[in-house]
Amino acid sequence: MPLELIVQVYNINHGHNSEANASEVLNMLFGEWDKEEYLEVACEEAREAGMEQEKLIIAKNLLSEGSTPEFVQRITGLSLDEIEEIDF
Repeated sequence: MPLELIVQVYNINHGHNSEANASEVLNMLFGEWDKEEYLEVACEEAREAGMEQEKLIIAKNLLSEGSTPEFVQRITGLSLDEIEEIDF
């Protein structure tokens, strides 16, 4: 399989739409694989995703209680664009 295709598949599977992570893919393919480092990175990514999800839940609750988008932005740190996309 051509290397470019591997990078594209990786990016698609990990929600990336560019080749910004190409060096990471190349390191995974040709470098030493460190299980402990991988687990640390995976845990950090999961924690960050959970925190982002929690922000969205808080924002949804605030909006459903009548808070303004600007107030929700100050409390959650979400952008106004992200807040406008929330269905409540």
